[in-house]
Amino acid sequence: MTTFKKRFIKIMIVSLLCLNSFQLYAKSVKGPKSSLIIGVVQKVDGNKIEVLSRDNYLRKLTIDENSKIKFLSFENTEKVIKANYGITVSVKDEVIQSASLTLPATSKIVEPTHEMLKMTPAELFKVTDLDGNGQVSYAEIAQVLEQSPKHGPKKFNKSDRDKSGTLNQKEFAAVLTRMEWWNLSRKTPEEMFKPADKDGNGLLSKAEFALFLGKNAHLNTFFKRADKDQSGSVDLKEAGIYIDQEIFPSKKAKNIRKAKIQKASGQ
Repeated sequence: MTTFKKRFIKIMIVSLLCLNSFQLYAKSVKGPKSSLIIGVVQKVDGNKIEVLSRDNYLRKLTIDENSKIKFLSFENTEKVIKANYGITVSVKDEVIQSASLTLPATSKIVEPTHEMLKMTPAELFKVTDLDGNGQVSYAEIAQVLEQSPKHGPKKFNKSDRDKSGTLNQKEFAAVLTRMEWWNLSRKTPEEMFKPADKDGNGLLSKAEFALFLGKNAHLNTFFKRADKDQSGSVDLKEAGIYIDQEIFPSKKAKNIRKAKIQKASGQ
């Protein structure tokens, strides 16, 4: 068995395991009775709060003495749950087990500019540090670099090594490496495509596309998204379009449709 075949088999096994894990995870975060809710606080009344989930279910939750509440980057803000705050919450029988709160974020798509793609981490730090205090908060990242209610808080917490609630320059450089747009913009699509095209036929199979991305997570979803003509392979043009849309989410079809609807409704 050749080295490439061994690697291909390994990638497929990992991909199947990841797909199974993703399906189990998806079941826990969707639906009116999901145990993990990602959404926005709608109303607060004592120890009762209402949360509108990302899939538009209104959940009426209770905070008890065992609920663990964390406020992310609230260094200059009172740590009190309020309407419009972003929230990721784990529940059991509609009682909050743990919750992470973030300050209100913009409803607009947040993405880098073409100029930002050329900046060093130090230069981006200055751009993101909106209040100029020498530290970057989660709210500043969500306003300037990337808004991801599902993954953003986790990326921030993992990078906040000293648990100060903000990022210094070293921690900021670390959080950049966890952002898809940053990683995909370090090389051109051509530079990424050639080494991944192992058989040199100018097309990427699913296994080769995993090499192109440098990861196996959610491979089926990403490959389907990139394979525009549904040919079962991805050419350089399709790979370039995929990269462009991942860096600039406003170019994705679903977001273009959403923007048209918002414009038509005067939002």
